[in-house]
Amino acid sequence: MPVVDRKTRTFLGLVSLNDLLKARARHLEEERRREQPLKFRFFFPGRGAGAELSEGR
Repeated sequence: MPVVDRKTRTFLGLVSLNDLLKARARHLEEERRREQPLKFRFFFPGRGAGAELSEGR
């Protein structure tokens, strides 16, 4: 895909399919990192300190 300045119609460069796919992959990886579940530790009397909430006990 050619990249052209709107006003002067000067050719600035090319954007390849590979460029677009790399950007998409980078975006998905950033999104995955942001959506990782957080583990919180709570104290539950009788179960010991540091029992994790996600254990379902």
